[in-house]
Amino acid sequence: MLAAPQPMVLELIGVAAAVIVPKSVTRQSATIRNRGSVGVFVGGPGVTTSTGMSIDPSETFTFSGTTADIWAVASQAGVPVHTLSEG
Repeated sequence: MLAAPQPMVLELIGVAAAVIVPKSVTRQSATIRNRGSVGVFVGGPGVTTSTGMSIDPSETFTFSGTTADIWAVASQAGVPVHTLSEG
């Protein structure tokens, strides 16, 4: 049986990498939607605007099968994203 999705969370991404979806051994997927006007970059610890996977404005990306922390960074402070985890 699949677990119900967790409530959607609004995060503000800044110029320093930070965890936006904390690790969870039961998480099956995590979806991130960029609500800002600049790209957001996601990855592991130490993610940068050069090394992260880019999520462009109004775009969505879903991580499947990872239970690790998901980190994000942007080229300016205060970039809003929504996160939604399942599991």
